[in-house]
Amino acid sequence: MVNFRLQTFHVLCQSQTGGLNCFSDAFLASKLLFDENQEFFKVLAETQLEFQYLERGHFDMRSIGPTLRRHPISGHLEQVRYNPRHISSISHLSANRIPIFYKAFIRFTEILNENIIWIQLEPGTVLWFDNWRILHGRSGFKGHRSVASGYFPRYDWLSRARVLGLQC
Repeated sequence: MVNFRLQTFHVLCQSQTGGLNCFSDAFLASKLLFDENQEFFKVLAETQLEFQYLERGHFDMRSIGPTLRRHPISGHLEQVRYNPRHISSISHLSANRIPIFYKAFIRFTEILNENIIWIQLEPGTVLWFDNWRILHGRSGFKGHRSVASGYFPRYDWLSRARVLGLQC
């Protein structure tokens, strides 16, 4: 499985109104959650969820994992999976696990929302970010908007960074 981690946006044409982009550092939010409530952090790191992105006739992407994925050896936070619209089911959770999961998930959502930045990306702007760390979205818009995007495999750019002597 290819792990696409680095994402890019290239704004080709901006809408007449709206279309602000929002970004939130999910690693920072995870640290704030941990500092505030280690039990909530643990619940989000240990509860396996099923995710599905479906566009009939185009995409049916599925994955399984926790909201907060830690490295299996170091225990360091490695990836944040967060998109409430793409959680396909929690029916596998026990009845006593569901309330604590929702409390933890809601608090994490609040922390993410408290740390959002909103920016207008102008035509010609190229933005690169770590898709496992930075959550992104946009506001509604009117008119035409065109943004090219792409993903790059995690191992490719980490390899190049190490070869160049960068710490990663």
